[in-house]
Amino acid sequence: MFDATMEIGSEPTSHGQMTDLGNRRFPLTLADEGDRVRIVAVQAGRGMTRRLTDMGLPMGSEIVVVQRLGKGSVVVAHEQTRMALGAGMAHRILVTPADGFAER
Repeated sequence: MFDATMEIGSEPTSHGQMTDLGNRRFPLTLADEGDRVRIVAVQAGRGMTRRLTDMGLPMGSEIVVVQRLGKGSVVVAHEQTRMALGAGMAHRILVTPADGFAER
């Protein structure tokens, strides 16, 4: 199985690990409801990256976590669209806090 990390402005890495741990990147599954985050990497092959783009969530997209569902699934909003992402997909999407990060 091909496992790569697709990042903004980079080529995939075959080891599937984050190369810059200085940035606050984390899986989408760890974001809280109300958090505004930006997609910065996808730890998967080109197919999943293309699927996210086709769904309207390309690299660099700013999304809001609307709801966290059981076992890692999330509902996110991007512009005027809300969509549910399964736990497997959400765990492979790496995000960083976006401007306007929700206060707790």
